[in-house]
Amino acid sequence: MGKDFQIDLQMNGSKSNEAVKYLQFELDKLNKHRPIMKGEILINTTHVVEEEDYIRIGFYIRNGTNQRITLNQIPVKFLSHNGSVAYIKGFKLDKPIVVFPYKAIPHAIVIGKEFDNAKYLKITVDSRLG
Repeated sequence: MGKDFQIDLQMNGSKSNEAVKYLQFELDKLNKHRPIMKGEILINTTHVVEEEDYIRIGFYIRNGTNQRITLNQIPVKFLSHNGSVAYIKGFKLDKPIVVFPYKAIPHAIVIGKEFDNAKYLKITVDSRLG
């Protein structure tokens, strides 16, 4: 199915209408620029924000399968200046992320500043790298 296959937004907790519209816009953009195939599970970074004490990584988990998935940790990839994966570390989640079939859920994790982005070209959780 490829590009015509759409993943719907899964929301946990209450969000304002504006927040839901923004999250849906972000997901639609992701579905258009990085399509998912039926049967795939993809994690895609949407933003990385560096603060004084931490780094916040926002991402979507898209489930293109007919099974519910549960994630207990997220693999964070640190890319070198030549684009190769220099380092991968799994970050344990405070609570598991459950993604229902054919749904996508936005999420964010915070990592300590000891993983300084200045050493690397990019920090990402994208599942299609490495």
